[in-house]
Amino acid sequence: MDYEHQPLNHICFRLARRVIVPQAFPDNMLRRYGASRKTVRYPGVKEQVYLADFQPLENFRKNEGLPEDRSLIVVRPPAPWTAYHRFENDLFDLLLAFLANHDEPYILFLPRIPSQVESVRHLNHIHVAEKVYDGPGLLYHADAVISGGGTMNREAAVLGTPTYTIFKGKLGAVDKYLIDAGRMVCISTVDEFTRYD
Repeated sequence: MDYEHQPLNHICFRLARRVIVPQAFPDNMLRRYGASRKTVRYPGVKEQVYLADFQPLENFRKNEGLPEDRSLIVVRPPAPWTAYHRFENDLFDLLLAFLANHDEPYILFLPRIPSQVESVRHLNHIHVAEKVYDGPGLLYHADAVISGGGTMNREAAVLGTPTYTIFKGKLGAVDKYLIDAGRMVCISTVDEFTRYD
């Protein structure tokens, strides 16, 4: 567990014999969830653990049919049906409209569910992923990653790709840790779109 605002932590942490969290996980939330005496902490983020042996492939873009002569921006929408994100993210929709006005970068949209595909069909220059890509490879070879979620952003940040979070829920301590370390940028207003243009 690495997101302190996940409502299920209240149950899971109490039922667990051992709770393993990143160093950045707040002490007060461990106490609140009844886990302060059975917690083990580790430095960094969990994505560093499972990406530790990642080896990038040289011809990834060519092999995957992605343009090699344009900037590749990978975009993933939020998941408003989850227990920790039960609201729409208008800022994400505005960002997509902003990106759709740019024809130089190749904007690869990774939908979570079919209705998200339909929500971008009318936008120019937004390419909906037609297949499943190797996630770490795609994030590593992207020029930028923008997501309304968490895990993919953290993976991109760990892999060294410029990463932008547009998550509108309560920002987790792990994401704040990556932001403070300069590995992720939080976009919270429309005015910030042009700052990173």
